[in-house]
Amino acid sequence: MLLILVLLRLVVTQSTPKNGLETIQTNSGLIQGYDIPVPDSVAPDLDNKGKARSMGVFLGIPYAQPPIGDLRFARTVPVAPWTGRTWNATFYRPPCIQKLSFLRKYDFPNFTSNDLSEDCLYLNIFAPKFNNGSRDSENLPVMVWIHGGAYTYGSAIEYDGRVLATYGVVVVTINYRIGVMGYLSTDDDVAPGNYGMLDQIEALKWIQKNIHYFGGNPSKVIIFGQSSGGSTVSMHMFSPLTKGLFHGAIAQSGVATDTFAIYRHPYRPINTTQSLARVANCPTNDSQTMINCLRGKPPMFLAEAKVEQPPMSAPWVPNVDQYYLMDLPERLLERGEVNSVPIIAGSVTSETGADYTYLPGIQNGINQTQLRDVYSIHCQRYFDQADIMLEAIMCQYGGKPDDPIGNRQRLFEFMSYYEYIAGIYRLVDRYVHLNRNVWIYSYNYRSIQDPTPKYWGTYHAIELQYQFGMPFISKFNQPWKWNSIWPTAIKWTVADELHSRNMMELWSNFAKLLDPNTEKHQRPVWTQYQEYNKVYIDIDKRNSIHINQHPQDVLFWNIFVPKVLSGHAKPSECPAKTFKIIGK
Repeated sequence: MLLILVLLRLVVTQSTPKNGLETIQTNSGLIQGYDIPVPDSVAPDLDNKGKARSMGVFLGIPYAQPPIGDLRFARTVPVAPWTGRTWNATFYRPPCIQKLSFLRKYDFPNFTSNDLSEDCLYLNIFAPKFNNGSRDSENLPVMVWIHGGAYTYGSAIEYDGRVLATYGVVVVTINYRIGVMGYLSTDDDVAPGNYGMLDQIEALKWIQKNIHYFGGNPSKVIIFGQSSGGSTVSMHMFSPLTKGLFHGAIAQSGVATDTFAIYRHPYRPINTTQSLARVANCPTNDSQTMINCLRGKPPMFLAEAKVEQPPMSAPWVPNVDQYYLMDLPERLLERGEVNSVPIIAGSVTSETGADYTYLPGIQNGINQTQLRDVYSIHCQRYFDQADIMLEAIMCQYGGKPDDPIGNRQRLFEFMSYYEYIAGIYRLVDRYVHLNRNVWIYSYNYRSIQDPTPKYWGTYHAIELQYQFGMPFISKFNQPWKWNSIWPTAIKWTVADELHSRNMMELWSNFAKLLDPNTEKHQRPVWTQYQEYNKVYIDIDKRNSIHINQHPQDVLFWNIFVPKVLSGHAKPSECPAKTFKIIGK
């Protein structure tokens, strides 16, 4: 019925060119999606290929069996080939089970639980054709997007790959299990956890076997993601199961060495699972009995349940399971046990600017009492050393009695570096000794039309609309249903369009060359990161090169705090009082 409605819509739309359908034979079976024209004003003129003339869009392709019944809380099972029929890839499949609040707030205001499903392991492919119109001769690099959302929210349907794909890449977006369905663990073989990570691996295996049918090169696959998607991207570098499945990585506002990225001592996922079991009136004394009971509960009940969890962390995150991950990323990195590939890693300048709207009067700043109260809550993570950490944090980020705006900025800096940025440097300062192909960025572009409060600054996830070319997406024909509010959130300016093209060029260059610079090295050359000078690029209206990003903050979290916790430094000797600022 949906296909009939789509065809009727094409018949009555006379003002734009008609969209065709394209059928592709894959190892899984026949797949039929769209073949839509690419507006000439959207596609860049690539030196070696000209302009993309049409775009293959294949939505909702299954890569794994539905994780329902006995496959709930179980490792991913590959999809079985379909024969005797053609898979209809002309519409998105449902997002995975999750709380509805995130999708309603940011993308789909009218979503209900009926729009979500446990049967959600699907991927979407955006595959351009150039002048010769032949898929076989394209041989394009592949960019696989892993969405973020604190391991708890989000969906592939939020991210349209059509514009980015015109830059000479095949874009793939994937759904994977999230939240309780993706990461619940009993700390044993009954329900080992990391199902969302294994879903992603199964998608990468499907891509290796089939992406050449869509014009993609399986030997040039880049994975990229943001927030928990970024930490996931870099986590895959430490798994023995991912070798050969990707050849470069872009981790945006999240890496495996960040504090939120994985369960670390003394926290254990079994404690969170048992908390859920108690809420669900399931037994907790035996793993198998507990999981059998939880498999019988409604999925939305499990997703919405409030459970006891570690402070400063989502309740359901990856863990060391001795299968997907043999040890903590930082330990594996120390031993050099990593899949070494070129990487880009970076952050926005105000990662947590939007996180504290609950504080009264935040738009006008905060006082020192509010500042200390927030810090005190975060310090609960340190148990019997909470008072010591609070003293150290107040020394570094304590603010001033008569400076509410400055106090607010210190709060943002505290959380941004604790939660996101310091972890990037924990990763790259060691990783660069294993692979010198490392590029670091700080993102600092905000449209003058951005409708969010200005005090948020360049907030978490602000860059995504530009790297996916949202200023241009409305110029495409779109014969499928997609009710996201994202493309219309801003009245795009010429500056926004130029910045969006800058972002897409940098990211697609990396996919093509494993280097974000062009072959001609136009504009400022984005120099590789080196530990001794910590070079990075500021991505804004004009890309500019700098060194040593906020050294005080990185030193505080990566050197000073471990010394304080081990008793080798006094909390009152923080870098803010003893360190001379250098660099930017």
